[in-house]
Amino acid sequence: MRWSLQIARLAGIPLRVHVTFLFLVAWVAYATYVQDPDLNAVGSAVLFLLAVFGLIVMHELSHSLTARLFGIGTRDITLWPIGGISRLERMPEIPAQEFLIAIAGPLLNVILALTLGAYVVLTSGWEALLVLEFGQMAFLPALVWVNAALAGFNLLPAFPMDGGRALRAFLAMFMDRVQATRLAATTGKMMAVLFGLLGLLINPFLVVIAVFVWLGATAEAAHTEMTATLSGHAVSSAMTRRLEVLRIDDSLGAAARLLTSTGQGMLPVVSEGRAAGVLSELDLLRGLASEGPRGAVADFMSRNLPVEEPSASLVGAFRSLQERGVCCVLVEEDGRLVGVLTRPGVSSFLAVASALRGQVPPAEPPELQSKLAHANEDQSDLQRWADDGGVAATSDALKRHPTGSGQAS
Repeated sequence: MRWSLQIARLAGIPLRVHVTFLFLVAWVAYATYVQDPDLNAVGSAVLFLLAVFGLIVMHELSHSLTARLFGIGTRDITLWPIGGISRLERMPEIPAQEFLIAIAGPLLNVILALTLGAYVVLTSGWEALLVLEFGQMAFLPALVWVNAALAGFNLLPAFPMDGGRALRAFLAMFMDRVQATRLAATTGKMMAVLFGLLGLLINPFLVVIAVFVWLGATAEAAHTEMTATLSGHAVSSAMTRRLEVLRIDDSLGAAARLLTSTGQGMLPVVSEGRAAGVLSELDLLRGLASEGPRGAVADFMSRNLPVEEPSASLVGAFRSLQERGVCCVLVEEDGRLVGVLTRPGVSSFLAVASALRGQVPPAEPPELQSKLAHANEDQSDLQRWADDGGVAATSDALKRHPTGSGQAS
């Protein structure tokens, strides 16, 4: 992750700190020094802040280790000024698993709050927990309330907090996952409105939380709708079949003429029928700036792109496209390039799927209008529509290669 530094590995999971977190530490130290220019006070404030984020790390680690029980790995845990984020390799599809993963973090905070609270009561009495002025609280009693606050806040039934995911998982035990997400997202938006109103009356910071919750609920609902739409379809449904391609021994000048004449934005590079890489528009511009039109395509193309078969899961391929941050996924059949999967291609597939469900865009393109005319006759046959055009068109285009380097160089 950009702008983050790995500081440790916990249970095999990289622990990273975003650089903005360091500004938070510096700000706490400065603010404490302004109020009390005593280095002991500054050190105590910074130590308490680090202890709080230590609890956050434990919270995220409990999510990650619970996910590991179900065979789901964690890429890393990153600390931000607003908290921590654990990036799971995938989200569980079984509601019970998602529920357990979601509540694992808040449950750990509850256990820590009860354990530390019991120790404080046994050693210092109830009074030590009841002094709520922060400046007068001892270190351990303060951590008791921090754990309680972390548990309570994260259990709010609103995305992107753990409570929102737990609510969605619980509802998904009795209804479709998409419906469960919609209901959980609606609950989260209602809470966001409540936070916003309270923020206007009590504390403006609640307005920030309201915006955070509203955006989180909207994003989660959109992501789930997208995943549900892509599920059950193969890569062949959304891949781009009709392609102009480059040969690996082509020049950058040939690539420039081909790219401007086709408007593809990126050009697959083939060697003996197999995909060797992809030359994106940015790759081409960099090559032309440094080597000129006589430069070699092979020196500037992107290699080691993900490769899928036409029958592979569209959800998995799109996830690979997003997570690896590449321009496309190469689609090969029997060792030969037959197409590419791109973000615009997936977006078009999603737009058509929405239209076939009756959600017509306000200004649909002409080619979509002809399909919509027959949508009511065949609402369920999205796969046939997506495959219209045939695999043969791709292989014919690759064989013809009418505007490739043979003419342009």
